[in-house]
Amino acid sequence: NEGTWERILQWEKVLHDDGSDASKTNAVPKTSLTKFLGRPTNLSPKAYFKHYLLNHPLPFDRHDWTVTRANADGSSSDVRYVIDYYHDETQANEEEGSGIPDMRAGIGPSEGSALRSLLVDVRPAADGVGEIWGRLVSMPLARRGCRSMLECVLFKGE
Repeated sequence: NEGTWERILQWEKVLHDDGSDASKTNAVPKTSLTKFLGRPTNLSPKAYFKHYLLNHPLPFDRHDWTVTRANADGSSSDVRYVIDYYHDETQANEEEGSGIPDMRAGIGPSEGSALRSLLVDVRPAADGVGEIWGRLVSMPLARRGCRSMLECVLFKGE
């Protein structure tokens, strides 16, 4: 859960940059977890699309986390995040020194079992235009090191 929280804070830093001094020092505005909802039997729209159209494996779990974001004007707003958890068999590693314990002894059938790595897909729920814009434009630009589309086109994120 700590890794998931770190990813939420990454999203918050990109989507909630208000140009204040706190934003310039890489500080994240005060954000707190308000609500946690496990929905393991419900597929998110993205997971549905990836599985049924792209033949991607199904997530083994889904959570919806609601976080309260402190705004610069003193108000607060709630933002819902969708989290899909996947097993990544290609990253499973049980070699000496890998830090992953061999959990086959006494846990389920041991024949052919392997401890799988965990992939976490964290994103704001598509509950509004701002969240959709953040997912489609703001985060991809931030990953390229750009603050705007114009900067990416003219300077290629340098």
